[in-house]
Amino acid sequence: MFKPQRIIFVTALIAIAAVAGSAMASAHSASVARRTSMSSHATTLHVLKSTVTGYGSHSIIVTANGHAVYELTGDSAKHPKCDNSTCWSVWPAVTAKHPSEKGVKGKLGVWHHKGIYQVTLGGHPLYHYIGDSSSGAAGGNGLKSFGGTWWVHTSSGSAVTSKASAGAGGSAPPSW
Repeated sequence: MFKPQRIIFVTALIAIAAVAGSAMASAHSASVARRTSMSSHATTLHVLKSTVTGYGSHSIIVTANGHAVYELTGDSAKHPKCDNSTCWSVWPAVTAKHPSEKGVKGKLGVWHHKGIYQVTLGGHPLYHYIGDSSSGAAGGNGLKSFGGTWWVHTSSGSAVTSKASAGAGGSAPPSW
């Protein structure tokens, strides 16, 4: 037969395990919610004329709230490079279940992973940069971090990778 102390001990262990499991599930849900809340909830991407620091004036893709849209070189749904909380804290995913576009060329899609619906363009996951503090700002263009280079997209769906000619204004962004 079991001793009362042993039954109490086992019951306490089961209760502790249940609370810990619940806390872990809550932490995961909160993590997904933070990534989603940092992301653009807008479902429409549109084009805005903007000066990309060090790269001149371009018609860039932005979210409905004006955040410039970036991709990371080498990043794809099959081979994600920005797939952890460290990266998402600087480069939140652009999210929407049913994205739409106005004036954007290229195939828009959705990649469902880790509890979020991340918008893709031409198969590349899209992000915005927390350092862009105003509508149309694109200060993250050309930054090197998280295993690649971050590029803002133009209305044609291509990345802004060519430096502005002398006298076009601006300076090159810092490298991480």
